[in-house]
Amino acid sequence: MIARSGAWMVGARFGRTFITLISMVALARLLTPTDFGIVAISSSIIVLVLSLLEGLIDVPVMRQDDLTTDMLRSLIWLSLLVVAIFGTILFFVAPLAERVMEFPRLSEALRLAIPVLLMNVHFIAGTAVLRRQLRFREAALLSIASAVAYSLPAVIMAFAGFGLWSILIAQNIGMFATAIAFSVRAGIGLALPERFTLAGVGMVGGSGALSRVLAWAWTSVDTLIVGLLLGPAATGLYARAYNINVQMKEPFAAVDQTLRQAFAGLKGRDGGLVEHSVMGLRLVTMLSGLVAAAVIVLREPIVLVLLGTQWLSAAPVVAILAASFPARIGRLYFDSLSASAGSMTNLILRQLFLLVVITLGLLIFARQGLQYVALVVSGAVYIAMLLPQARSETGSYGTLGKLLMAMLPGTALGAIIVGIDTMILRPAIDGWSFRFACQVVLLALGSVPVILLPDRWLPGRWSAARKRMLHRTPFAGKGGGS
Repeated sequence: MIARSGAWMVGARFGRTFITLISMVALARLLTPTDFGIVAISSSIIVLVLSLLEGLIDVPVMRQDDLTTDMLRSLIWLSLLVVAIFGTILFFVAPLAERVMEFPRLSEALRLAIPVLLMNVHFIAGTAVLRRQLRFREAALLSIASAVAYSLPAVIMAFAGFGLWSILIAQNIGMFATAIAFSVRAGIGLALPERFTLAGVGMVGGSGALSRVLAWAWTSVDTLIVGLLLGPAATGLYARAYNINVQMKEPFAAVDQTLRQAFAGLKGRDGGLVEHSVMGLRLVTMLSGLVAAAVIVLREPIVLVLLGTQWLSAAPVVAILAASFPARIGRLYFDSLSASAGSMTNLILRQLFLLVVITLGLLIFARQGLQYVALVVSGAVYIAMLLPQARSETGSYGTLGKLLMAMLPGTALGAIIVGIDTMILRPAIDGWSFRFACQVVLLALGSVPVILLPDRWLPGRWSAARKRMLHRTPFAGKGGGS
């Protein structure tokens, strides 16, 4: 079940990422950085409510063993009430936010986001019910359809000259279609519970909501501070650079829930779990290190293809944020360990640490420019990896030092590739086409160590499959080391 669900969820993330990148190519050439700056602020509010709803609905639905129809309906109506109150406050606060941030049309964008916030309740509830029923295939396909339902109208309206309105209207169209689809497939609606009960929320929903909101806070505070201090155009540039990095993370993030289920199921077994947790972290860091190196080395071509020439100044920001990618994926892995060990307190403390460090750092350095913003954010993510883990988190999986050492090969591989590009290729080669070809060759050579990992670094079946694959290649027999 874990393998199948993971495959569907990863596949869906790849599909959504592909659709998002295609729409990004079109929208970045039809809208201005200022437009995207306004959307970045309004979208951060949507993500905040999504995070809150995941705690109020998704976490209790997934973890409540005796979930009843009344519990589910109570969760839905409680969430609708909370979001309605939030939306009412947002409606009246929106003009003040526009004046304070000096973002033209921000008030309109925030108010148009209110219907999206309400529809998110049924989107989250439907997703949670489908996952609880192990209908991962349906959840995955519907998530891809929701990306199409937003992206297609947005691109069509942008081509028609609607400008900023193309994204704002498309958000409502896409979320309306998504909410209807998930409600129908999950069999939920607007029926009132026969007996209103909050038994399904409890500490599970409270800690889940707090964790999700803190995760939103530390991942969104940089955009909000950039908006306050540097204006809408800079916010649009930073948001596009950050979004490229988010798309990199999507396939890795898709397996987070699968990892949590796997760790929770295996933590009571004797023998091998420490080795498997270290092995998994080492492999995921090797992959994320390669992805980060590729984005850093090819930052200008990536920005030119995805965004266009007017966004080229975002390339250094993309590279600096990408440098933190192995640590971001490692943090996801650590959070999975925390959740499976029941150590939500320590997970929340790590998120608080990130929020405080990033906020203070940006208040000091943000006015120096977007590259300083990216440096603060990337540095904070790496520092957070050094925070001590609770014994409940490390007792079953190995010490913190052992886990950090497992990240070293992938991080070092990415650093070596970037170092060769920075110190050798870029100074020596002026022509962009020849340099691009050399960079592609460098990345191809950099992936060879992943192919030739020692057998003891791989799960048994992977190692056997690798040997069969390499049997007829020049690498045959060189992947040993066990």
